[in-house]
Amino acid sequence: MTKFTVLSRETLSVSAADAGTRLDRFLTTRADGRSRAQVQALIEQGWVRVNGRVVKPSYRLRTGDTVEVTWVRFEEEEALTPEPGPLRVLYEDESLLIVAKPAGLPVHPGAGHQTGTLVHRLIAQYPEIAAVGHPRRPGIVHRLDRVTSGLLVVARTPAAYLRLVEAFQRRRVHKHYLAIVWGWPHPPAGVIETRIGRHPRHRKRFDVVSTGGKWARTRYRLAATTETFSLLHVWPYTGRTHQIRVHLTHIGHPIVGDPTYGHRGWHTVRDPALRDLLRRMARRPAIALHAGCLVLPHPVTGTVLRFRLPPPRWFRELWRMARGA
Repeated sequence: MTKFTVLSRETLSVSAADAGTRLDRFLTTRADGRSRAQVQALIEQGWVRVNGRVVKPSYRLRTGDTVEVTWVRFEEEEALTPEPGPLRVLYEDESLLIVAKPAGLPVHPGAGHQTGTLVHRLIAQYPEIAAVGHPRRPGIVHRLDRVTSGLLVVARTPAAYLRLVEAFQRRRVHKHYLAIVWGWPHPPAGVIETRIGRHPRHRKRFDVVSTGGKWARTRYRLAATTETFSLLHVWPYTGRTHQIRVHLTHIGHPIVGDPTYGHRGWHTVRDPALRDLLRRMARRPAIALHAGCLVLPHPVTGTVLRFRLPPPRWFRELWRMARGA
């Protein structure tokens, strides 16, 4: 456990001039030398309340909000231990990395996987990343679900981290996914707009909600169909947790292999080889969702960078077998 000492408590009132500012940015300017990552850790550990509630660092302040802060000094930060492991880096410079994350590998520590994550491998090969961003998610400015494969950008410096975070907030980063889903979407192209929040009974799941939650928008287009499945192009406009998985399930077309939002369904498939592949997929932490294209501005030069990554072999094999090729 991290030890801490309470230094002081402060109550701040948000003026009209600060309305719309992120909570972490607002507090960093009043944090007496603390970095933004330290302030974010303070917020995420519950030492900050807005109008009596614990909120996220990204909370946008409103005129009249009351911010209660308990300033603490952490005596001992729980450091991540570098763990050598396979790491496929597609691009690197002094500011960032573009990494190919395999399905089944968690991006950072969380419930059920405190070790063996992508960031443990990153700090083994790029130790400077340990000081960038949140101490438990060093260098990470966006994430992919453990079960999803694809492209991930990692910041190597604090300046690059802040600029990349800002680029995501301003929706200047564009992501394109491929998904294999059950059934055939109608219409073949469309936009899904809902609010997404925690499932009322299953706390590890998210769901479309009528009140609360966060607004989410996903665009999809049908690429091809088979007797049982469809291949979709998917573009998430927002970046909510499990967004694509929740939205595709919401319109009745869950992603193949998704044990949380989909259905196994392999027993309904007539082809024995394909049925066996689907049965094996149900036992592995991988779903047929791949982040294959990433477009973003370079955090220093502003140059637009474009990266593409073909789906993994098992994804291509699944689609080949589904087509009966």
